[in-house]
Amino acid sequence: MAHRPGEDLLATAGADERVRLWRPGSATPVHALATAVAGNWWKRVSNPRLTFALAFRPDGAVLATGGNGCLVELWDPDTGGRIRALPAGWVHAVAFSADGALLAAADHEAVRVWDSSRRGDEPSLRWSPGRNVRSLAFGADGRVFGAGKGVRSWPAGATTPDWAALETLEIRALAISPDRSTLAVAARDRAIHLWRLGPSGLPASEQPDQRLVGHDGPIGGLAFAPDGRTLASSGAVKQIRIWGPTLDTPVERGKLDWSVA
Repeated sequence: MAHRPGEDLLATAGADERVRLWRPGSATPVHALATAVAGNWWKRVSNPRLTFALAFRPDGAVLATGGNGCLVELWDPDTGGRIRALPAGWVHAVAFSADGALLAAADHEAVRVWDSSRRGDEPSLRWSPGRNVRSLAFGADGRVFGAGKGVRSWPAGATTPDWAALETLEIRALAISPDRSTLAVAARDRAIHLWRLGPSGLPASEQPDQRLVGHDGPIGGLAFAPDGRTLASSGAVKQIRIWGPTLDTPVERGKLDWSVA
C-alpha cells in the first residue's frame, strides 16, 4: 500500500493482477491498473501476476509499481494511464529519491537506479548486491539504503556499500524519516532498530541508537508520518503499533483483520 503525498489517495495491490487507486470512504476504486509482463516471461511461469512494490514520486505525479512481471511500470495516478515500462527482474521494492529525479528498484538479480534526466530504458546504475534486497529507501544526496539479509548503504553513484549492520538478521522492512534524519529497520527478531543519520547521511555506528520492542510476531511494515514525529509498524499477528515523538513506547496499539505494510 502507498499513500499519494499531499492527497487522500491510496494505491493497493492484490492477488488479481490489478493495482487499484482509492479515495478513503469510497468502496469503488478511482482506477484499476492492469500490470504487464516482460516479453515471453509469462509463458515460462505458472504463478499469477503479482505486484509486490508500490511507491509514489514525492510530488505525487507518478506511481511506480513492480512485481513478478519483471517490469517497473510508471503510471499517471490522475488518468490511470501507463507512462512507461522499464525492464527489470522479479521486483521486490521500488523507491524514489527526495527530489524525484532518481528511481531505484531491487529485484532478484540486481539493484537498478534510473535517472529521469537520461533517455532510454537502461538504468544509469546497476549492481548485484550479492544477496537479495527486499526493501529500499533513499537517504540524503541520492544515497541508497537496502535491506534483506542485514541492511547496507551505497553512496550516490557507487556500487560498493560503505556501511552495513545487522548482517546476521533477516530484515523485513526499512523506512527513512521525511527529513532524512532517522533510519528505521524491522528485523526478524521482532524489534525495530533505529539509527540517527549524521551530516554524511550515515549512522555513526553499526550499533543502533535505539531498539523498540512491542510486537508479538515478525514485523512486516514500517512507515513514518509526513512530519517524521510518528512511526507506524505492522506485524504478522494482526498487530499495529504507533510510536510517538520519543519513539520509545507505542502510544497506540491495535489489532487488524489482516497485516498491513
